[in-house]
Amino acid sequence: MGASGNFGDQDKFNWNNQTFYLQEVQQQPREWNSWRILLTSADGMPIKQLSIKTHHSSAHMPIQTSAGSAITVNPS
Repeated sequence: MGASGNFGDQDKFNWNNQTFYLQEVQQQPREWNSWRILLTSADGMPIKQLSIKTHHSSAHMPIQTSAGSAITVNPS
């Protein structure tokens, strides 16, 4: 579940008195279609790769984060 490419945006949230992050990762360097979103623990350890589906099966979609930046999601 690791990544040998780049790391992108990271957004923190709390749920059930625990801290989690959504981390944007590129699994393969220089491969645009290898970007994924991981759910990580407070110490940055991957928990699960998220499989995000869009209403009309879009290949990419921006998600507004609390800070106002966008996460690009590429459903797997």
